[in-house]
Amino acid sequence: MAELKIALTFLVGLSALASAFMWIKSARAKVLADDSTAGVGALMGGYLIIQGLKGERIDMHETFTQQSRWNAYAAYSAAVCALAQAILSLMP
Repeated sequence: MAELKIALTFLVGLSALASAFMWIKSARAKVLADDSTAGVGALMGGYLIIQGLKGERIDMHETFTQQSRWNAYAAYSAAVCALAQAILSLMP
């Protein structure tokens, strides 16, 4: 039983760190636009290109897709953390 508690505690810490890393990765994600894109707006299938703080061209559609993927991974990791913590709290 002690080994299981140690393993679950390790899992809690590891999954908490992993989710924090993935949420930071999501917050900092940006996808640079190809030079071939005109950036004429998002209507009728066009690209949504913005200019970043450093002057780079950022493809917002692809950035949102990448951020969504990292957020989903972080949520799964946080769920593992919460489940492991719940099991730990029920153990004698």
